[in-house]
Amino acid sequence: NMWVATLGQGLWRVSGDGVARPRSVEIITTNTGLAGNSVRSVIEDAEGNIWVGADRGLSRVSPASVIALRDLGMVRGVVSSRDGTVWAGTANGVIRNPGTVGERHELRSSNVSAIHEDQKGTLWAATDRGLFRLANGRFSLVRLPAQIRPERVIGITTDSAGGLWLSDMAAGVFRLSNGGLRDFGVRPEIGRRTAWGLHADARNRVWIAFSGGMLVVVEPDETVHVYGPRTGGSLRAIHEGRGNTVWVAGDDGLSRLREGRFVTANRRNGLPGNTVSGVVEDPVGFLWAGGNSGIIRLK
Repeated sequence: NMWVATLGQGLWRVSGDGVARPRSVEIITTNTGLAGNSVRSVIEDAEGNIWVGADRGLSRVSPASVIALRDLGMVRGVVSSRDGTVWAGTANGVIRNPGTVGERHELRSSNVSAIHEDQKGTLWAATDRGLFRLANGRFSLVRLPAQIRPERVIGITTDSAGGLWLSDMAAGVFRLSNGGLRDFGVRPEIGRRTAWGLHADARNRVWIAFSGGMLVVVEPDETVHVYGPRTGGSLRAIHEGRGNTVWVAGDDGLSRLREGRFVTANRRNGLPGNTVSGVVEDPVGFLWAGGNSGIIRLK
Protein backbone atom coordinates (compact mmCIF):
# COMPACT_ATOMS: atom_id res chain seq x y z
CA ASN A 1 0.00 0.00 0.00
CA MET A 2 0.99 3.60 -0.54
CA TRP A 3 -0.39 6.12 1.95
CA VAL A 4 -0.96 9.66 0.67
CA ALA A 5 -1.45 12.64 3.02
CA THR A 6 -3.66 15.39 1.61
CA LEU A 7 -4.50 18.89 2.79
CA GLY A 8 -8.27 18.78 3.06
CA GLN A 9 -9.17 15.39 1.58
CA GLY A 10 -7.98 13.13 4.39
CA LEU A 11 -5.73 10.09 4.04
CA TRP A 12 -5.62 8.02 0.85
CA ARG A 13 -4.64 4.37 0.73
CA VAL A 14 -3.53 3.37 -2.76
CA SER A 15 -3.20 -0.39 -3.23
CA GLY A 16 -1.33 -1.71 -6.24
CA ASP A 17 -0.88 -4.99 -8.05
CA GLY A 18 2.83 -4.74 -8.86
CA VAL A 19 2.35 -2.85 -12.13
CA ALA A 20 2.10 0.82 -12.99
CA ARG A 21 -1.63 1.20 -12.33
CA PRO A 22 -3.11 1.36 -8.83
CA ARG A 23 -5.75 -1.27 -8.16
CA SER A 24 -7.90 0.85 -5.85
CA VAL A 25 -7.94 4.04 -3.81
CA GLU A 26 -9.60 4.18 -0.41
CA ILE A 27 -10.22 7.61 1.10
CA ILE A 28 -10.26 7.91 4.90
CA THR A 29 -11.74 11.14 6.29
CA THR A 30 -13.41 12.48 9.40
CA ASN A 31 -16.57 10.74 8.20
CA THR A 32 -14.88 7.39 8.88
CA GLY A 33 -13.10 8.33 12.10
CA LEU A 34 -10.03 10.38 11.13
CA ALA A 35 -9.24 13.22 13.55
CA GLY A 36 -8.87 15.78 10.76
CA ASN A 37 -8.88 15.99 6.96
CA SER A 38 -5.69 18.05 6.63
CA VAL A 39 -2.96 15.44 7.17
CA ARG A 40 0.57 16.61 7.98
CA SER A 41 2.43 13.41 8.88
CA VAL A 42 2.11 9.63 8.41
CA ILE A 43 4.19 6.79 9.87
CA GLU A 44 3.80 3.00 10.14
CA ASP A 45 4.81 1.17 13.32
CA ALA A 46 6.16 -2.36 13.79
CA GLU A 47 2.66 -3.83 14.26
CA GLY A 48 1.33 -2.43 10.98
CA ASN A 49 -0.62 0.45 12.50
CA ILE A 50 -0.63 3.71 10.55
CA TRP A 51 -0.31 6.83 12.73
CA VAL A 52 -1.77 9.97 11.18
CA GLY A 53 -1.05 13.50 12.40
CA ALA A 54 -3.73 15.93 11.23
CA ASP A 55 -4.93 19.44 11.95
CA ARG A 56 -7.32 18.24 14.64
CA GLY A 57 -5.32 15.52 16.36
CA LEU A 58 -3.61 12.14 16.09
CA SER A 59 -5.31 9.05 14.68
CA ARG A 60 -4.30 5.41 14.52
CA VAL A 61 -5.45 3.34 11.55
CA SER A 62 -5.21 -0.37 12.42
CA PRO A 63 -5.54 -3.48 10.26
CA ALA A 64 -9.13 -4.71 10.22
CA SER A 65 -9.71 -7.51 12.74
CA VAL A 66 -13.43 -7.92 12.00
CA ILE A 67 -14.82 -8.70 8.56
CA ALA A 68 -18.53 -8.03 8.10
CA LEU A 69 -20.57 -10.57 6.14
CA ARG A 70 -23.60 -8.72 4.82
CA ASP A 71 -26.91 -9.62 3.16
CA LEU A 72 -27.36 -12.75 5.28
CA GLY A 73 -30.57 -11.59 6.91
CA MET A 74 -31.06 -11.34 10.68
CA VAL A 75 -28.62 -13.81 12.29
CA ARG A 76 -30.08 -15.38 15.44
CA GLY A 77 -27.48 -18.06 16.12
CA VAL A 78 -24.04 -19.31 15.09
CA VAL A 79 -22.61 -22.79 15.70
CA SER A 80 -19.06 -24.02 15.13
CA SER A 81 -19.17 -27.79 14.55
CA ARG A 82 -16.58 -30.33 15.61
CA ASP A 83 -15.50 -30.74 11.99
CA GLY A 84 -14.84 -27.00 11.63
CA THR A 85 -18.05 -26.18 9.78
CA VAL A 86 -19.71 -22.90 10.78
CA TRP A 87 -23.50 -22.77 10.67
CA ALA A 88 -25.50 -19.53 10.84
CA GLY A 89 -29.20 -19.54 11.60
CA THR A 90 -30.77 -16.54 9.85
CA ALA A 91 -34.13 -15.09 8.87
CA ASN A 92 -33.51 -16.62 5.42
CA GLY A 93 -32.60 -20.16 6.51
CA VAL A 94 -29.43 -21.95 7.59
CA ILE A 95 -26.14 -21.00 5.94
CA ARG A 96 -23.16 -23.35 5.96
CA ASN A 97 -19.74 -21.63 6.12
CA PRO A 98 -21.02 -18.10 5.38
CA GLY A 99 -18.61 -15.91 3.45
CA THR A 100 -16.69 -18.80 1.86
CA VAL A 101 -16.52 -19.96 -1.73
CA GLY A 102 -18.32 -23.20 -0.85
CA GLU A 103 -21.12 -21.45 1.04
CA ARG A 104 -24.33 -23.49 1.09
CA HIS A 105 -27.87 -22.43 1.98
CA GLU A 106 -30.20 -24.90 3.70
CA LEU A 107 -33.86 -24.63 4.76
CA ARG A 108 -34.33 -21.69 2.41
CA SER A 109 -37.17 -19.26 3.09
CA SER A 110 -37.17 -20.36 6.74
CA ASN A 111 -36.98 -17.96 9.65
CA VAL A 112 -34.54 -19.64 12.09
CA SER A 113 -35.11 -18.76 15.75
CA ALA A 114 -32.57 -21.13 17.38
CA ILE A 115 -29.71 -23.42 16.32
CA HIS A 116 -27.71 -25.99 18.32
CA GLU A 117 -25.24 -28.87 17.87
CA ASP A 118 -25.52 -31.74 20.36
CA GLN A 119 -22.81 -33.95 21.88
CA LYS A 120 -23.03 -36.39 18.96
CA GLY A 121 -22.53 -33.68 16.35
CA THR A 122 -26.17 -33.54 15.25
CA LEU A 123 -27.36 -30.07 14.24
CA TRP A 124 -30.80 -28.83 15.32
CA ALA A 125 -32.62 -25.78 13.95
CA ALA A 126 -35.96 -24.34 15.07
CA THR A 127 -37.76 -22.45 12.30
CA ASP A 128 -41.19 -21.11 11.41
CA ARG A 129 -41.60 -24.30 9.34
CA GLY A 130 -40.86 -26.64 12.25
CA LEU A 131 -37.95 -28.20 14.14
CA PHE A 132 -35.32 -29.77 11.87
CA ARG A 133 -32.45 -32.18 12.54
CA LEU A 134 -29.44 -32.61 10.26
CA ALA A 135 -28.40 -36.25 9.84
CA ASN A 136 -26.47 -37.92 7.00
CA GLY A 137 -26.22 -34.59 5.20
CA ARG A 138 -29.97 -33.94 5.11
CA PHE A 139 -32.38 -31.94 7.25
CA SER A 140 -35.45 -33.84 8.44
CA LEU A 141 -38.54 -32.54 10.21
CA VAL A 142 -39.02 -33.54 13.87
CA ARG A 143 -42.56 -33.73 15.21
CA LEU A 144 -43.17 -31.81 18.42
CA PRO A 145 -45.95 -32.04 21.02
CA ALA A 146 -48.76 -29.54 20.68
CA GLN A 147 -47.53 -27.54 23.70
CA ILE A 148 -44.45 -26.38 21.78
CA ARG A 149 -44.58 -24.22 18.67
CA PRO A 150 -41.26 -24.36 16.80
CA GLU A 151 -41.47 -20.78 15.52
CA ARG A 152 -41.43 -19.63 19.18
CA VAL A 153 -38.43 -21.78 20.21
CA ILE A 154 -35.56 -19.44 21.16
CA GLY A 155 -33.28 -21.91 22.97
CA ILE A 156 -32.13 -25.50 22.37
CA THR A 157 -29.75 -27.80 24.23
CA THR A 158 -29.30 -31.54 24.72
CA ASP A 159 -28.15 -33.54 27.73
CA SER A 160 -25.92 -36.62 27.71
CA ALA A 161 -28.95 -38.91 28.10
CA GLY A 162 -30.29 -37.70 24.75
CA GLY A 163 -32.93 -35.42 26.20
CA LEU A 164 -33.84 -32.47 24.00
CA TRP A 165 -34.44 -29.23 25.93
CA LEU A 166 -36.49 -26.51 24.24
CA SER A 167 -37.43 -23.02 25.36
CA ASP A 168 -40.75 -21.84 23.94
CA MET A 169 -41.01 -18.05 24.29
CA ALA A 170 -44.64 -18.30 25.40
CA ALA A 171 -45.04 -21.78 26.92
CA GLY A 172 -41.80 -22.18 28.90
CA VAL A 173 -39.02 -24.80 29.10
CA PHE A 174 -39.55 -28.45 28.18
CA ARG A 175 -37.49 -31.65 28.06
CA LEU A 176 -38.41 -34.12 25.32
CA SER A 177 -37.13 -37.71 25.67
CA ASN A 178 -38.40 -41.03 24.33
CA GLY A 179 -41.71 -39.48 23.40
CA GLY A 180 -42.27 -38.06 26.89
CA LEU A 181 -42.50 -34.35 27.69
CA ARG A 182 -41.58 -32.63 30.97
CA ASP A 183 -42.43 -29.03 31.79
CA PHE A 184 -39.73 -27.23 33.81
CA GLY A 185 -41.42 -23.85 33.98
CA VAL A 186 -44.14 -24.61 36.48
CA ARG A 187 -42.32 -23.97 39.78
CA PRO A 188 -43.87 -21.04 41.69
CA GLU A 189 -40.55 -19.18 42.04
CA ILE A 190 -39.97 -19.35 38.28
CA GLY A 191 -43.46 -18.64 37.00
CA ARG A 192 -43.81 -18.12 33.26
CA ARG A 193 -40.63 -16.17 32.68
CA THR A 194 -39.00 -16.25 29.25
CA ALA A 195 -35.93 -18.51 29.02
CA TRP A 196 -33.46 -16.87 26.66
CA GLY A 197 -30.55 -19.29 27.08
CA LEU A 198 -30.12 -23.05 27.63
CA HIS A 199 -26.84 -24.88 28.22
CA ALA A 200 -25.99 -28.46 29.28
CA ASP A 201 -22.59 -28.51 31.03
CA ALA A 202 -19.93 -31.20 31.38
CA ARG A 203 -21.61 -32.54 34.55
CA ASN A 204 -24.89 -32.94 32.65
CA ARG A 205 -26.55 -30.09 34.53
CA VAL A 206 -28.83 -27.88 32.45
CA TRP A 207 -28.53 -24.14 33.01
CA ILE A 208 -31.47 -21.91 32.12
CA ALA A 209 -31.15 -18.12 31.78
CA PHE A 210 -34.48 -16.40 32.40
CA SER A 211 -35.82 -12.90 32.02
CA GLY A 212 -35.77 -10.81 35.17
CA GLY A 213 -32.26 -11.96 36.09
CA MET A 214 -33.17 -15.47 37.26
CA LEU A 215 -30.72 -18.35 36.71
CA VAL A 216 -31.91 -21.95 37.16
CA VAL A 217 -29.86 -25.18 37.29
CA VAL A 218 -31.49 -28.58 36.75
CA GLU A 219 -29.42 -31.49 38.11
CA PRO A 220 -29.35 -34.91 36.37
CA ASP A 221 -31.78 -36.21 39.04
CA GLU A 222 -34.09 -33.26 38.14
CA THR A 223 -33.39 -31.38 41.36
CA VAL A 224 -33.83 -27.67 40.60
CA HIS A 225 -31.68 -24.88 42.06
CA VAL A 226 -32.70 -21.25 41.62
CA TYR A 227 -30.27 -18.32 41.70
CA GLY A 228 -31.86 -14.93 41.93
CA PRO A 229 -33.37 -12.90 40.63
CA ARG A 230 -29.75 -11.74 40.55
CA THR A 231 -30.22 -8.58 38.49
CA GLY A 232 -32.96 -6.37 37.18
CA GLY A 233 -32.43 -7.23 33.51
CA SER A 234 -32.76 -10.45 31.53
CA LEU A 235 -30.06 -13.09 31.28
CA ARG A 236 -29.23 -13.87 27.65
CA ALA A 237 -26.65 -16.65 27.27
CA ILE A 238 -24.64 -19.24 29.20
CA HIS A 239 -21.22 -20.70 28.42
CA GLU A 240 -19.06 -23.22 30.28
CA GLY A 241 -15.36 -22.39 30.09
CA ARG A 242 -12.20 -23.99 31.39
CA GLY A 243 -12.17 -25.43 34.88
CA ASN A 244 -15.98 -25.80 34.91
CA THR A 245 -16.32 -22.01 35.12
CA VAL A 246 -19.79 -20.89 34.07
CA TRP A 247 -20.21 -17.53 32.34
CA VAL A 248 -23.59 -15.82 32.20
CA ALA A 249 -24.29 -12.91 29.84
CA GLY A 250 -27.12 -10.50 30.48
CA ASP A 251 -28.49 -6.99 30.47
CA ASP A 252 -26.45 -6.04 33.54
CA GLY A 253 -23.07 -7.36 32.40
CA LEU A 254 -21.03 -10.55 32.30
CA SER A 255 -21.02 -12.81 35.37
CA ARG A 256 -18.65 -15.62 36.33
CA LEU A 257 -19.71 -18.46 38.60
CA ARG A 258 -16.81 -20.31 40.16
CA GLU A 259 -16.96 -22.47 43.30
CA GLY A 260 -20.46 -21.22 44.06
CA ARG A 261 -19.58 -17.50 43.92
CA PHE A 262 -20.70 -14.96 41.34
CA VAL A 263 -18.54 -12.06 40.17
CA THR A 264 -20.01 -9.56 37.68
CA ALA A 265 -18.23 -7.24 35.25
CA ASN A 266 -20.07 -4.29 33.73
CA ARG A 267 -19.58 -0.60 33.02
CA ARG A 268 -18.84 0.11 36.67
CA ASN A 269 -15.70 -2.01 36.71
CA GLY A 270 -14.22 -2.01 33.24
CA LEU A 271 -16.58 -3.23 30.51
CA PRO A 272 -17.43 -0.61 27.87
CA GLY A 273 -21.14 -1.41 28.21
CA ASN A 274 -23.61 -3.24 30.44
CA THR A 275 -25.58 -5.36 27.98
CA VAL A 276 -23.86 -8.63 26.99
CA SER A 277 -25.82 -10.95 24.70
CA GLY A 278 -23.30 -13.73 24.02
CA VAL A 279 -20.08 -15.20 25.39
CA VAL A 280 -17.63 -17.89 24.26
CA GLU A 281 -14.10 -19.03 25.16
CA ASP A 282 -11.63 -19.83 22.37
CA PRO A 283 -9.04 -22.68 22.37
CA VAL A 284 -6.26 -20.27 23.39
CA GLY A 285 -8.13 -19.21 26.53
CA PHE A 286 -9.41 -15.78 25.49
CA LEU A 287 -12.99 -14.96 26.43
CA TRP A 288 -15.07 -13.19 23.78
CA ALA A 289 -18.26 -11.30 24.63
CA GLY A 290 -20.68 -9.51 22.33
CA GLY A 291 -23.07 -6.78 23.32
CA ASN A 292 -24.41 -3.31 22.63
CA SER A 293 -20.89 -1.84 22.80
CA GLY A 294 -19.41 -4.26 20.23
CA ILE A 295 -17.13 -7.28 20.58
CA ILE A 296 -14.92 -7.51 23.67
CA ARG A 297 -11.92 -9.83 24.23
CA LEU A 298 -10.99 -10.58 27.82
CA LYS A 299 -7.65 -12.09 28.81
